[in-house]
Amino acid sequence: ANTYLRMIKAVCFVYFPFMMLLVGLARPLVIIMLTEKWEDSIILLQILSFVTIWGPLSALNGNILQVKGRSDLFLKLDLKKKAVGLAFTLCTLPFGLIAFCVGCAVSQLYVVYVNLKCVGEVVPLSLKKQMIEMKNIFLLSAVMLAVLLTFNWFVSNYWIQLFVGGTLGVSVYILLAYLLKMEEIHEKFFSGIEKIKSLFNFEWKFPDLKMPHFSISGSFSLNPPSVPSIGVQWYAKGAVLNAPTLF
Repeated sequence: ANTYLRMIKAVCFVYFPFMMLLVGLARPLVIIMLTEKWEDSIILLQILSFVTIWGPLSALNGNILQVKGRSDLFLKLDLKKKAVGLAFTLCTLPFGLIAFCVGCAVSQLYVVYVNLKCVGEVVPLSLKKQMIEMKNIFLLSAVMLAVLLTFNWFVSNYWIQLFVGGTLGVSVYILLAYLLKMEEIHEKFFSGIEKIKSLFNFEWKFPDLKMPHFSISGSFSLNPPSVPSIGVQWYAKGAVLNAPTLF
């Protein structure tokens, strides 16, 4: 149960903020990449991002059922998911694309709920415990989204929104996770930094080259006339070969 819970938290810790970031950056992404002609699709991208946020979690739960040998539950869950998705599609599609996307979001939430409930029957982990563990990460991602949207509200340049706003959102998420002492920030973020540092963990130094040594002797004088002499001493062994030589 603890291993399964850690897997859920690891998936949510990475995927939740990523999709929330896509929700917050949907406008600058669409305007920059597709121009303002596609502005009406921004709301669709934001809704579908919220739908997709639960995808890896559903896939993980399905894999757990198969590993535990409960293919019956997996089949029942898959059939229920298809039936619910079809029902929401038929009910919402006549009202337009926005209603259809909202229906997809609602059906996905229902599927996730049923997924967690079914896995709770196989793994000794209550649905309430799973929801509590995901709630903290979801709220942290929501705070990051709120900061990002607030920043974009005051900034009109889409390039600044994309790069500066995106960097700000990620920084806020990592900082809050660190302040709240979430174990995922140490397992995923700092361990990743250590791995990157280990790739560059080598020593280097300049080659030990034999440089010549210059010396100046004598002095400059007009009476009697004299000039300083410069000497060069090479701190290296060498030879001049004036005939074929075998070493």
